[in-house]
Amino acid sequence: MESLEQRTTRVHTLHTNGFVGRMKRTLLDECFRIAGRTTWYVGSKEIPRDLDQFLEYYNLHRSHQGYRLACRTPAKALQETLGITELPPEVTAAEGEEVLSAA
Repeated sequence: MESLEQRTTRVHTLHTNGFVGRMKRTLLDECFRIAGRTTWYVGSKEIPRDLDQFLEYYNLHRSHQGYRLACRTPAKALQETLGITELPPEVTAAEGEEVLSAA
């Protein structure tokens, strides 16, 4: 995993920002509008709970129709690309602990 590089998208570039925009819409349509029907978020610390559950479903169980994933889950596509049989263990933050710190 050390060989992975982080890339950012260029501002106002539909070719790269389209993926980001689609993910934002998917989060809204499939996660927060549904969870919002049954959950009243009192504070911002409650939102990551539903987001984590959705992202696990999205990456490990939900097949994707895009031409790059071809009805596979993102986890399955990553496994095939890297030529591995198991995914590395999931890294999660302990309750109340932030994964990324603001630098």
